[in-house]
Amino acid sequence: KSAWFMLGLFQEPRLRRDWDNVDEPESRSINSLNLFFDSMFSFTISNLGFGLRDDDNQNIDGVVNYWRRFGVIMSLWMITTDFSSRFDNDDVIFKLFWATWGLGALSMMIHSTGGPDSRNAVFFSASVAYLYGS
Repeated sequence: KSAWFMLGLFQEPRLRRDWDNVDEPESRSINSLNLFFDSMFSFTISNLGFGLRDDDNQNIDGVVNYWRRFGVIMSLWMITTDFSSRFDNDDVIFKLFWATWGLGALSMMIHSTGGPDSRNAVFFSASVAYLYGS
């Protein structure tokens, strides 16, 4: 396999997997980027679960907050998985996009604890807005 820059630093977008032709065999292995985001999202969901153990969150408001954040995180995880399964360039723009997206996901993971009126709620919301907007 050649190095990532052998095909050029800037490449045209490439559709790797078309959902209209799912019967075609796929010769793809798991790469470190997919493993990184899968572990980041699973750690974030695990972090949410730890928040439910607090005495302050063991009420209906705490459970609603958990499911609200869980839904947002799962939808981001599915969007990330779908996009990275369909499109796979290996150029500078692709690497910069996933680097900045990874920083936003890391910020989301760090600020996933606390209730809706906690200090982390503003940063969690800003991180999610950035991830959905990019």
